[in-house]
Amino acid sequence: MSGDGEERRRVLQDNVVRSYSVPEVVDRYRQRAAADLRRWEEALLASVMPEPGTVLVVGCGSGREAFALEDRGWTVTAVDVTPALLEVALGEARARDSEVRFELVDGVDLPLQDDAVDAVTLWSQVLNNVPTRAGRAVLMREAHRVLTPGGVVSFSVHDRIRTMARVAPEMIVSVDDPEPGDLVLLEREGGVERLNHYFDKAEITTMCTEAGFSSLQIWHTSDLGEAWNNVFVAAARKAG
Repeated sequence: MSGDGEERRRVLQDNVVRSYSVPEVVDRYRQRAAADLRRWEEALLASVMPEPGTVLVVGCGSGREAFALEDRGWTVTAVDVTPALLEVALGEARARDSEVRFELVDGVDLPLQDDAVDAVTLWSQVLNNVPTRAGRAVLMREAHRVLTPGGVVSFSVHDRIRTMARVAPEMIVSVDDPEPGDLVLLEREGGVERLNHYFDKAEITTMCTEAGFSSLQIWHTSDLGEAWNNVFVAAARKAG
């Protein structure tokens, strides 16, 4: 990534962190911390991660997915870029006497050795908020690196066509800028501008293939038991 490209990525990422640090947002995520897995997450777990092992939760926020996976027998490492949300997660961990390992990480260098975990999750549409195609490529390559042979990465992202129709026009700051598929929205809570990148199937396939993954499966959340259908869910494996 060029120097200008890296600077752009950092500016966009800083705005993402700011948007998730607004007090109203932090309070909302604090309330979510004790919630269980969603229907699509349960279905995905049953189909591609049926046996507990070691898992890296990327974009863990306040810890909802991390704690739910720990409750199901997984050994969990969880990372996020937002200090305010990690503080909530750590408080919840103390209250639960949880052994989840939480770390502040930007996703470029994940805090694990090669072939370290059986699964990597990027749920809650984490990749939507990762700036630039190059930045997402780096994160997916890192996910591939830390997975054991045969390990699975799973993620959710917004379906570009189905989601754009639901976005309130007054929230839109820019479309397809700085890259195609990017949407900068003015968040109602805190008035912060935040990048959202929406995907189509071709982009998901290219992203996974370029990172070295195989056996890609793609669903919509509605295929996995949810009422809403504007989010893709995908799972792919590292060759064994």
